Amino acid sequence: MGLKGMHFFCIDEMVTVLDQIECLITDKNRVGEEWREVLATDLEKDPILLQRTEALYAAYQTVAQAAIAHMNEIILQNQEMYLEIE
Repeated sequence: MGLKGMHFFCIDEMVTVLDQIECLITDKNRVGEEWREVLATDLEKDPILLQRTEALYAAYQTVAQAAIAHMNEIILQNQEMYLEIE
């Protein structure tokens, strides 16, 4: 589910983390209108990038669990909107 889905379910924390991930990727890899090649060794060579990536991944894991629980709750409370029960 993308940003539109997160906005639909009003999960602002997830939107914020996804925006931060996008900014990290853009800051590190975009040069003008061009994108530099991303290598598997980038994290090994750049301890600051590794630290930022680990922090964002930890934040993502936390908000993802909360987002899933929130979406499940909304769907269960509004089953007629999301589920066709026979």
